[in-house]
Amino acid sequence: MPIKVAAPLCPKCGTPMAKRHRKSDGNPFWGCSRFPNCRGIVSVGQEAHHQDVPQRLQFKFPPSEYQAEIIKFALEGEGNAVVVANAGCAKTTTNMMVGNAVGDFLGVAFNTHIAAEWAEKQPQAKIKTTHSFGLATIRRVFPEVKIDDRKIDKIIQPSIDAQPLEDEDKKSLRHVVMQMVNLARATLSWDFDWLADRYGIPINGDEELVYAITKFALEQDMHMPKTVDFGDMLWLPHVLHLVPEKFPFILADEYQDFNNAQNELILSALAPGGRIIAVGDPNQSLYGFRGADVDGIPNAIKRLRATTFPLPVCYRCPKEVIKVAQMFVPSIEAAPGAKDGSVEFLSETEALKDVVAGDMILCRTNAPLVAPIYDLIRKGTKATIRGRDIGKGLIVLIEKFEPKSISLEETLSKLHRYAEREIGKLMSRDRANQAEAIADRVETIFALSEGCETVQGLKDKTASIFSDKVEGVVGSTIHRAKGLEADNVIIIRPDLMPHPMATKDWEVQQEQNCMYVAATRSKNRLVYAVKS
Repeated sequence: MPIKVAAPLCPKCGTPMAKRHRKSDGNPFWGCSRFPNCRGIVSVGQEAHHQDVPQRLQFKFPPSEYQAEIIKFALEGEGNAVVVANAGCAKTTTNMMVGNAVGDFLGVAFNTHIAAEWAEKQPQAKIKTTHSFGLATIRRVFPEVKIDDRKIDKIIQPSIDAQPLEDEDKKSLRHVVMQMVNLARATLSWDFDWLADRYGIPINGDEELVYAITKFALEQDMHMPKTVDFGDMLWLPHVLHLVPEKFPFILADEYQDFNNAQNELILSALAPGGRIIAVGDPNQSLYGFRGADVDGIPNAIKRLRATTFPLPVCYRCPKEVIKVAQMFVPSIEAAPGAKDGSVEFLSETEALKDVVAGDMILCRTNAPLVAPIYDLIRKGTKATIRGRDIGKGLIVLIEKFEPKSISLEETLSKLHRYAEREIGKLMSRDRANQAEAIADRVETIFALSEGCETVQGLKDKTASIFSDKVEGVVGSTIHRAKGLEADNVIIIRPDLMPHPMATKDWEVQQEQNCMYVAATRSKNRLVYAVKS
């Protein structure tokens, strides 16, 4: 039986068309809804309602058999669906194909880049990031709302200033409280003990003070809805019970990365009887440290009573890399016609000697990245470590041990004693995640200190080497590399995967995900570099 649609799809770009009338004679015709960017035309009466979905949808590549099943479910099925995808399998493109089929929908993207690309290709729909949709929800009740990125800073600073602490200790306290507040809002949790342990926040024995200021900040934040920051855009609609615009159909991209606040916001936007199709890869769930639910996909399947569909074909990785990925995710498949590529095991010296701009160097932690990236910089090759906020956090930690009269050597000595003391305390309390976070920060600072003569020199070097720009040679932890790809990917210190401090079930699963994500960044050559 033919698949019925409200309007034909444009034969040029695949977007649903709109009925128009010619100025010359008033006769109707179908015109592309992307006019004037696309000028596709179909005559009334010539609409093609094909039984075969791939023939009807116009994309650079026709839908695969897996994508066709998802599209048919969207048009003919009932209820919700979760698409369980693999790395490099065209998740966003699949959502666009489904969007072309259903016509009017809310599309929810994890980041602004994907949202912008999606909106440009499907202007008939409303495409938002979760944050922009949350802000729109707040504005339905508070139209005069203003954005202030320093809102939480302004709330907590008087409490911090009132403490009998040195200036650098106050900076450290502020940094920790900000982390607690942001994660509490992302997870919708007021269990501060759980948050500190789960996300590796270095409380450093100041639980009572940190928790008191965090609670105060959250309570004050709730009572200031006319001023919002980034975290409020997701949190305030939930805690203030704000009603968002409703939609009969929602498509969600990169669903494995959604935190609890994002998930509750989007599900609240479903109209009565509405449907959601969520696409995500549970094996790429790495943003647990930001508040994402590491079990988000299986939990969504249960909660939504969803029909599940596989999306196993990887269009990024060559055949040899796919063989490595299958050790972690057996269901992943190489695309038809994929090139062979290569997987090599070399010494670190050999692996890094011919690195050029566009290559990617990955590691489980930050500290081992410092030496090779800085070596490239000294040789005149543009190179950075991904994560500007990481650099800021390291500088805060350095300043905690930097009275003006102290030398760099003394600062590092105090930092070393601090790390030994705090890691020991955390491990004795079974808080391996926090211990790992402190260990990596301190090891990274020591790696950065090589060649520095002053504390200021160390801080300057730290600020210069960390960046959010993807250019030159990119060094990155695996967590920061998700969503990136390169022809040549070098993984250094593979012995750190799984991380030796990962002991809890969810930590072990995250380590497996790390190994899978690291391998599937490569489009051609994958190198495992063993330290010389």
